[in-house]
Amino acid sequence: MTAINPMRELKRRLVHARYHRKLIDEYILPEWWDDQIALTPAGFAEGASIISRYLGISMVSLLDPDTEISPRELSDFKFKSRRGLKEANFIEARAVITQAARLIADAMSNRFISNTDLSAAAVRRQILDNGSASVNLESLLEYCWSVYLPIIFISVDFTPEKPDGAAVKVADRPIIFITNNHRFPSWLLFDIAHELGHIALGHTDPNSILFDGEITSESSEADEIAVSRYATELLTGYIDFNASSFPWPETRLMIRRKAVELGKKYHIDPGHLLLNLADKERSYYPLVTIILDELTPEADARDIIRVKMKEYIPWECLSDESGDFIRRITGM
Repeated sequence: MTAINPMRELKRRLVHARYHRKLIDEYILPEWWDDQIALTPAGFAEGASIISRYLGISMVSLLDPDTEISPRELSDFKFKSRRGLKEANFIEARAVITQAARLIADAMSNRFISNTDLSAAAVRRQILDNGSASVNLESLLEYCWSVYLPIIFISVDFTPEKPDGAAVKVADRPIIFITNNHRFPSWLLFDIAHELGHIALGHTDPNSILFDGEITSESSEADEIAVSRYATELLTGYIDFNASSFPWPETRLMIRRKAVELGKKYHIDPGHLLLNLADKERSYYPLVTIILDELTPEADARDIIRVKMKEYIPWECLSDESGDFIRRITGM
């Protein structure tokens, strides 16, 4: 008689509880895991403990097939979305990001510099004073890590919905998570500036997570309006910067040259300047996408973030298992 594998039954229950199979197999369980290990009680308990640890699910509910899968209390949860998305649709993202935040916060030996002036003007001034021609992706990442504020890219395709980003606080340590999969550095630059705005403006409480279902400069919510203004001031120097107020030529080549010229003059990342233009005048969007590819043909924003993560996360302070988990969910 063939033995029933309890791990396969557990995975079926997890899928029923809205954790998809790919998440469990590719991101939560380690590479060495084989479901055959679960044929022994000790092996099954080991696999269940890994799932419990990295999804924040009650061990009791995992081991008892008659008990409903039950997440442990992960954190306070503040959800933001322009599209009216439901909190239940973010169960995977909430679980993985919260557990990753706890691991990274525990590993960071240096505390966040709590008296850091994170106003848009102060951060911009510091970055420019450090020699950067503009607040671009690399200079903003370098600044955030210099004040021990981690920026983490998550490569997991969460279902049924995933946020563009999240601002998290573990105790008093803020951490920014980016899940938007855009390649262009200027695109993720705005996402990071947006999440930094939530932290700087006090929208995150200790031991809390704030999701942005969709990061955009258009919102009628007071908090989101304030954050968009913060991000715009940080990246351009003006809270109401409007690239469409400049006269723009008609050809793609001339638009690209104009963006570079304006960027140098006003210390603005040319890619962000173009995205601001497309945001104000939607008719420019198709051209802007092409120009962004021309400006940074080889650059990958996700890899730029990963390089900083590899450099600044204190991997030696993570267990091998936890370090491997962080690498899996970040695509490192």
